[in-house]
Formats: sequence, C-alpha cells, structure tokens
Amino acid sequence: MLFVVAILAAGATVYHLLAAFCAWRFRGRKSHPPADVGLVSLLKPVARRSPEIDAAIATHRNQTYPRIELLLADGPAPEGDGNPKIARLQTLRPSGDILVVSDADVRLEPDSIARIVAAFADERTGCVTCLYRARPGKTFASLLDALWISADFPAQVLSAERLQGMRFALGAVMAVRRADLEAVGGWEVLRPYLADDYQLGACIAERGKQVVLSEVVVETAHGSPTAQEVWRRHLRWSRTVRASRPAGHFGLIWTQATVWALALAATGAPLAWTAIPLTARLLSAALTARAVAAAHWALPCLPLVPLADLMGFAAWLTSFTSTTVNWAGRRYRVEQDGRIAPAP
Repeated sequence: MLFVVAILAAGATVYHLLAAFCAWRFRGRKSHPPADVGLVSLLKPVARRSPEIDAAIATHRNQTYPRIELLLADGPAPEGDGNPKIARLQTLRPSGDILVVSDADVRLEPDSIARIVAAFADERTGCVTCLYRARPGKTFASLLDALWISADFPAQVLSAERLQGMRFALGAVMAVRRADLEAVGGWEVLRPYLADDYQLGACIAERGKQVVLSEVVVETAHGSPTAQEVWRRHLRWSRTVRASRPAGHFGLIWTQATVWALALAATGAPLAWTAIPLTARLLSAALTARAVAAAHWALPCLPLVPLADLMGFAAWLTSFTSTTVNWAGRRYRVEQDGRIAPAP
C-alpha cells in the first residue's frame, strides 16, 4: 500500500511542478496586436437577474473596442430538450462577424474584448477562449469555491494546453467566427450536449482551425452560495469533464497531491515524504493565483487550499457514481457521449 501511495504522490508532485512552471510561463504570454475584425456581437445568456449579474453586464457596455453590439438572452430557457444555455443563445439574432459568448456573471476589463478578438486577425484562428478567476462571497463555501477556481483550475487548463494543445473552449468566454460556427452546424449542433464549451472547441479544431487561449483572464462572481449550491456546481463540472474527456478525467488521479500526502501520513511514511507533494501543491497554487489569475486575495488563504482540494476530490469521486446533474433548477441525465436529457 505504501508503495502505491508513494507512486501516486510522486506523480502528483511532478504534475504540480509542471503546473507551477506553466503558471510562471503564463506571465510572458504575448498579446495580439490591436485589430479591427468587424462588428463583434456580445451574447450573454442570463437565467435570472441579480446585483452581481447587473454589475457584470455593465462591464460589457464600457468596452474600448469600437464596433460592438450587446445582446442579452434574459429569462427562463425556452422549453425543450438540451442545453439551456445554448437554448437561450438560439433566441438571439446577432449581426456581428465575431460572436463572443460570456457567462452571466463574467466581468470584463474595458479592453478585454479588444484584446480577445485581436486573435481573429489571423485567419487560422477559429475560436478564442479565456481563463477565469472567481471572487469569493460572504460564505465559507464561496471562499473554498473561489480558491479552487482561482488557484487550481487555471493550472489544469495550462497543463492540458502544454501537453495536448487546445482542442476545447472554456464556457466563461467563448469567441468564434460566425462563419466557422455555421460551418460546424451552428448552435443546434451544441445544444444536445452538457459541455457546450468542449464541443465548440472540438468542432472548431476538427475543421483545422486554431483554438487560442487568450492572455486575458476574466472574473466571475457567484455571490454567496451555500455549501449545497457549491457542491452541486462542482459535481456538475466534474461530471461534465467525465462525459467530455473520460481519459483526462480519470487522469486527475495524478493531481490529488493533498489526498496522497494525507495517505502517506496515514501509512506511517516519513514526514519529508508527506511534505514534498504538499509543497509542490502550494507552490502551484501560489503561482497560479498570483501569476495567472491575479487573485491577490487568495495568497493569504493558501492554508485553506488542502480543504478546497478535498472538496474537489470528493466531487471527482462522486462523479463516477451517477449520471445526473442539477443545472439552473433542472435535473438532467448525462448519456455516455455527453448528451443530456431531462431526468425525473
């Protein structure tokens, strides 16, 4: 048992050292020169309004890019099967050559859109997506949630980009050429799937176009969710990854440094063995929060990273036990190929 746990801990150490390296390199990611790529349609699906959502929408109205239209898909999703986010987007009639979809709670800096769409000056670019950080609310659950999003998730994406290349998008912000979206079948092709972001990136990559991870990092604000709300969202995310990239999802076993460090301690391993994976984990968390997410609030909270890790590990384990998710007040069954259907 000690040998198995030691191997897993060693693998997690290597992963987090790679993640720390990727986070450090992210600081030097070059921006694309400013470019006029035509009219840009900002599409924002909004399930329900709140002060946080209204504040997020306001940041989309103050962009420096000169040619923008902002369209809100406000209110309940239309009746019917499939992804409710995509169902809302299908109600919009954008005019732009470039479509930028952002989640309801995403906040932008004034120059965010100009920097994101500049990548489309290269005709090889088919999709641009962004990393994101989170702002904690007033609950302890929201703090752990934001810490995981800001200090762990970006490192996972950057590691996947370095090892496999970008063949997926991230749902917080997805920018795509209208022509490329129409060429893969439009929103209708994405609607049956839980992971619309993964499917969009995969479809664009299959056409031979590039999926570009922007240097822009946006911010999300989930308010002050309860522990149950945070758990359901993390479980949905984990089941989304399981349905989209099953091999990669199982491979997350090599990222669980906190778990394997605790397991080493439980098996009576020397203290130094326990300290090594934990040190690598905290290093990757610190560099990710600072150099990638610019979530400076997270640095004093680093001692809580192991708790956030245990929450993520629990969601990962639980994702293998069921095929249902809760999303926007509805319950869905996730099929083996990632399609969803209403569940009783």
